[in-house]
Amino acid sequence: MEGEKEVYFCRVSTGMQGDSTPLGEHSVYWKLISVRMTATATGASYDLPGMSWTTFFAQNGVAIHAATSHNDFGTVRFAWLRQL
Repeated sequence: MEGEKEVYFCRVSTGMQGDSTPLGEHSVYWKLISVRMTATATGASYDLPGMSWTTFFAQNGVAIHAATSHNDFGTVRFAWLRQL
């Protein structure tokens, strides 16, 4: 938004219940061009050394970021990623 005018809209994938993306208004406190992120849950794990365009908006590591592992935008996805 720029003032009251919407200048960009896109579909996103949010966390599933239990690992939900927090609702509400948030302030950005840290932006990174690239950050290492890992995920481990129910037998699946991965280590991504360069998750791009990461914007943290909650002190517990919740962030919005690029998605390279799927193309299901507009659907709920797991929010397993955490900063190392």
